[in-house]
Amino acid sequence: MANISITNYDTSLGIRSEHTEQAVIAGQGTDNFIRGTILGRITSGGKYYPYNTGNSPSGTNVPVAILLNEVDTTVSVDSPCGVMLTGEIDEDKCMIDGGTIGANITEAIKDTLRTYGIIVKSKTEIGVIDNPQA
Repeated sequence: MANISITNYDTSLGIRSEHTEQAVIAGQGTDNFIRGTILGRITSGGKYYPYNTGNSPSGTNVPVAILLNEVDTTVSVDSPCGVMLTGEIDEDKCMIDGGTIGANITEAIKDTLRTYGIIVKSKTEIGVIDNPQA
């Protein structure tokens, strides 16, 4: 996306590999979106917005990306952001907007993100030794 510069980009999310892009998140005029927020993509226009099951605005009921930087949306203006499109992220580093970090990330959400190339790893998956020595 031309003429957008992300200055507060932070990859300390437990991300082990990634494909990212600069994008636009739709302004809402109420609060800030924090990094690690699961995002949907608005059907008309293609801007990102926090994932929500209510599908408002349309298309946001499908989780497709992870927000990589905090975005001030206290003004109703679309803002530049960094989004993770593929890679791995720790479950305790991502969240559903308005919730607690690492909470309520269901298997259905993880499965949908996986179809888009994002693997959400739980602590138990991360801590498994694949070839333990006796």
